[in-house]
Amino acid sequence: MVDNDGANTYSRIIAIQNEVLADIRFFPNPARDVLQLQIPSARKDQAIITITDASGRTLKQTSYNLGEGNNAISLPVLSYPAGNYYLVIKTAAGQQSKMFVKQ
Repeated sequence: MVDNDGANTYSRIIAIQNEVLADIRFFPNPARDVLQLQIPSARKDQAIITITDASGRTLKQTSYNLGEGNNAISLPVLSYPAGNYYLVIKTAAGQQSKMFVKQ
């Protein structure tokens, strides 16, 4: 950073650990009856999974206990009409949204 008088100063560098919801996978997309999720977790955690329609209306919200490692979750979608939907996964590490298509 350069000050008004032309002097330079530097901030100290701080290392941070940023846990993110990485590598969440779901299939098949488009889905017909069941959407399969794979959610990796570095530790035991709780995930709140919400399915919303294209207008933002919540259709389903469920809480799951995640174990350390890869977690497989099956979400039934057979009763939803064909269209675009959003899957929102929220844990202590953060929140991630994904779009899926229901055939």
